[in-house]
Amino acid sequence: MREIKFRVYLGGSWFYWGFIDDEFRGLPSTNREPLSIDEMRERSGQYTGLHDKNGKEIYEGDIVDREDKGIYLVRWEEKCAGFIMGDEPNWHWLKKDYSHLYSIIGNRFENPELLEEVKWQTDM
Repeated sequence: MREIKFRVYLGGSWFYWGFIDDEFRGLPSTNREPLSIDEMRERSGQYTGLHDKNGKEIYEGDIVDREDKGIYLVRWEEKCAGFIMGDEPNWHWLKKDYSHLYSIIGNRFENPELLEEVKWQTDM
């Protein structure tokens, strides 16, 4: 069973929470203004259940270099109920079988400049 974990980027730091080892671990208290649900969704990412080739956990919002395809943003896609890389009509499933090809090079929060290198639908 995969761990259900999330992370949120607040004030330059990552905070993690979720159901880990069948136990709920809540978001730690911070001395910041509380976030609205929409703000929390915008700044959060869910753990995909996969690791890159260096053993790092892959989260939604990570920017991944897939050796044989290019650089992609990892995201959840409602239409197919799964984690994908890229955008319609040309996207790729994030798969355990290809984990040895994934390398996290950043994320959309700490490294927004990398989004310029991300493969989008028109340049796949």
